[in-house]
Amino acid sequence: MSTFSLKHCFNPQGLLAIVFITLGVLFPVKAYATTNPNLATSVTSATVPALAEAPDTTTPTIPILIAPPDGTLTDNSSPTFVWRQSTDKGGNTVFYTLYLNDVATYSNIGSLGNTITSSYTLRLDGDIIHLTPTSALEYGSYSWSVTASDLALNTSHSATWHFTLDTSIPPYIATVSNPRSTIYPLRSLLAIILLLAFLWRRRYNLILLNPQFRPISHATIYHSVPNLRSTIHDLRSIHHGRLYIPHLGRYSTLTIRIQGNVLCTTYILSICGRSRLYTIVLG
Repeated sequence: MSTFSLKHCFNPQGLLAIVFITLGVLFPVKAYATTNPNLATSVTSATVPALAEAPDTTTPTIPILIAPPDGTLTDNSSPTFVWRQSTDKGGNTVFYTLYLNDVATYSNIGSLGNTITSSYTLRLDGDIIHLTPTSALEYGSYSWSVTASDLALNTSHSATWHFTLDTSIPPYIATVSNPRSTIYPLRSLLAIILLLAFLWRRRYNLILLNPQFRPISHATIYHSVPNLRSTIHDLRSIHHGRLYIPHLGRYSTLTIRIQGNVLCTTYILSICGRSRLYTIVLG
């Protein structure tokens, strides 16, 4: 009869293999490849492509024309074209093209600084562009406009203005009027002299004297003439006995009342003659 021994049935290597197989089924292990011989595992990597950027479709703002104004008539064969710069939403550089009669006459016009080319001279004044052609333009009628383009070739168009170059424009002659002269023409001077003489002559037409042939200093004169209203005139010392009485002449009646004496003498005189100056001596 044989004896059964447990040590002959137990196999440690086999049991360990069974345990590893069971763990591999429950928890699978990933293997990585690597070119580094010092690492026991290998590693693989992959690149994910980035999303593509959207294309630029925004046009620059419209350039604003300034000069020469629409409808200009000039004899300047090298006029300066002036317009306000455009702006681009994406901040791209903007280039301009100037059209004359719908022909791209000046192209690739930059806006980064003053420029001198064989075709034009460019000057920047803030956001204002001044372009002066180097060669003179032929005389005639022109239309002009400007386009603004960015690096993506998005383009905006300005308004279209017109001007005319014409050599037959007469020069403008400024007339400066002289200030009024104080030297009067001879005819006007003669008229002034005659007027002064007439007024001087009419300063007085009556002289009243006392018996000593001295001027009467104070008197009241009542003057009446047919078909006219009677008038009253006061003689004072400042008059030196002289008065001007309108309409004094033939058929006039004077009532003269002397003041300053006790009797207050009154004279009634009728003038029958015609004279420019009447001298009356009251006695």
